[in-house]
Amino acid sequence: MENSTSCSRALMITEIVRMICEESTPTFHQGIWIRPTRLPVLARTAKIFMDPALDLIWRELASIAPLVKCMPESLWEERDERGQKTIFLRRPILAADLPRLLFYSVRVTKLCKPRYHRSGVHPDAIQALNMALSLQSFMPKLSCLQWTPVKEILPLIHQLLGCNIRTLTLDLDNTTPSLSLLPYAKASCSLVSKLTLGLSSMATQSTIAVISDAVCGWHRLQELSIPNLDLPALTHISQLESLTDLNLTAVVGDSGTLHLQPLSGPTFPSLTNLRIACDEPAFCSSFIKMISSRQLQTLSIEAVEYSALDSRGVG
Repeated sequence: MENSTSCSRALMITEIVRMICEESTPTFHQGIWIRPTRLPVLARTAKIFMDPALDLIWRELASIAPLVKCMPESLWEERDERGQKTIFLRRPILAADLPRLLFYSVRVTKLCKPRYHRSGVHPDAIQALNMALSLQSFMPKLSCLQWTPVKEILPLIHQLLGCNIRTLTLDLDNTTPSLSLLPYAKASCSLVSKLTLGLSSMATQSTIAVISDAVCGWHRLQELSIPNLDLPALTHISQLESLTDLNLTAVVGDSGTLHLQPLSGPTFPSLTNLRIACDEPAFCSSFIKMISSRQLQTLSIEAVEYSALDSRGVG
């Protein structure tokens, strides 16, 4: 019995290997990421180290460019475009070009492109990659997708929006292709807990309707940063017991949500942090009166002019 208890407390070999690899991951020091060379060395040392080390190397990407470069060099080339190196395709993608890309892409759990950084891959190459992948499993473990603006990755977006997504950040515009991905995201990523949607221009009534419909489909939201919502969507999020953080940009002139009525039962029961940017003080007042949460710790109200409000400020 004593030996059995000791064994239950012992670490498995695979756990020890993973801990060794974790110690070799990049560290943040004095404002910069220090990327040690030990992980690639570990990956080549022995087979037992290869998968854990590669999982950590490929865990988080800021662009799909490194994955494209996994395909044969005869397929692609880098050119300077507006001061940035951009990948172009030299020829069509063949099935034989994909195995190495897929070998690494299944390890990616976070795809987080910084705002204002271009993707590094020409749109034609992204479109070609989407067509070549077809029904292949591209990033099945992806749990965090942060991509702004979304139009850069739009041809490939359905490959990225999977059932494991928990954090979703997208900058949209008022065009039909951009907004049309929201119903797909709602259906494919039902377990999203952190949602940030921004707009590159002022929200229109039709835009608000599409965004609101999508938000009503998410029931596990913990953090929500959003432009205008209609009344049904506001009612929906007010009933979410999981919601702790809300960042709302409300243009009352467009949304028709000025006259908020008190809702029955507890509203925003777990809300801890609230930020409202609004062009109508009356809306802010009535919205705050709706909140029954006793856990509210942070409240920020920003008064903005209707003509000056830019939904990109959300987030």
